[in-house]
Order: sequence, then C-alpha cells, then structure tokens
Amino acid sequence: MPKHKLDLGSWPENQIAGFGIYSHLQVLSLVYQLNKHPLFHFQRLPKDLCKINTKASFNFILFGFSNKELELEIRLVENSSYKGELIEKVQGSLFEDENDVNGLVLPSKEGFNYLLWLEAEEEEINQIKAIAAALSSIKPVKVFKELSERQISSLKKILNN
Repeated sequence: MPKHKLDLGSWPENQIAGFGIYSHLQVLSLVYQLNKHPLFHFQRLPKDLCKINTKASFNFILFGFSNKELELEIRLVENSSYKGELIEKVQGSLFEDENDVNGLVLPSKEGFNYLLWLEAEEEEINQIKAIAAALSSIKPVKVFKELSERQISSLKKILNN
C-alpha cells in the first residue's frame, strides 16, 4: 500500500462573502425578525468577536448558525462595540475609570450598523443570492449592500486573530 503524505496547505480554504446592513432595530430585535425567515436560525454564540487596536480592545456580540446540509457558517454582528477597555487613561476625565469606548468592526462610509457574512467552500458561496433575497424580504432591514473585497479582507484579518 503506498504511503500518502498529508499536506496541510492542500485543504480548501473557506471563502467569505457578506453584507453590510442598516436597520433601526436593536440587535436582539433584528435577530428575532431575521429568525422569522426560514433561511435564518441565529443564536448567540458562546464566544464574542474581539478586535484589539493600539488604544482599545473591543468586544462584539456574535450571533450565528451552521447549515450542515449546505456546509455554511453564517454570522451576524453589530458593527459597534458594546464594551471597550481603554489602554490609556483620559486626562482630565470626570470619571477616572471610565471605559466607554465606541468602535467598529469594519469602518464604512455607508454607515452599516450590522454585518452578516457566510463562510463556505467556493461552490457553496453561491448561497449569497438566497441570503440577499431573504434580506430584501425582511422589512426592518432598511438597506443592505454586499461587502467589497477590501471590507472582506479586513473582516478576514479580524476573524483570524
């Protein structure tokens, strides 16, 4: 029997595609509205999405679900921080231990307050059209736009940390 060598670089890397979303709803209300559609089954994930930059670290509440049949991982995050920890103390602050910092997962000119993305192998990524159709049918989703290549690469950097 011939020996086979497993090359770790040979595994197919998951592709990422997604949308920036604007909605006037708070995150739990939006998740509830999305879950009314048969395509979505969002739940709060046990681990939040963390982003650390030079001045602060931000934690973003992460929702998601896996579609085993289509081999998709779908995630939703609010595009602003609910907690930030300052590394430097603010001079002259009335409150010494104030740690209320706002940050974004992805800065965007469009002003998206939510990001929805899916991770899948290349052939399953075509489900992006089904997700776009689902988002267009949900009334509280006011605006959505597919993320650009640059935004996707920024998101990949955050996800790989």
